[in-house]
Amino acid sequence: MLIRLFLGISLPKSFPLYLEPPLVLTTFQGTQFVGTYSEAGDPLYIENLDLSYHYTQELLYKAVPCNYKPIYREMPLIIFPEVLIGGPLLAGKRP
Repeated sequence: MLIRLFLGISLPKSFPLYLEPPLVLTTFQGTQFVGTYSEAGDPLYIENLDLSYHYTQELLYKAVPCNYKPIYREMPLIIFPEVLIGGPLLAGKRP
């Protein structure tokens, strides 16, 4: 499987953000998030996860207007996987 990780925060309604690449919007389980994607891999290596986490925090902090920065600091990043190319079931094989 080709997998990448999303690192970001849930986007509260009417929360002003000024998105510039590499920040992206995505939806997961009906909730909208803003953040970044890791590089895709098969298998997915996460040795740089800590670096990616801090990089994403800095990008998000820069994207938040000054009067919202204290609120942002209290939001932990959420990490979830995204499967880009499926595993055995998509290839016509059974597990």
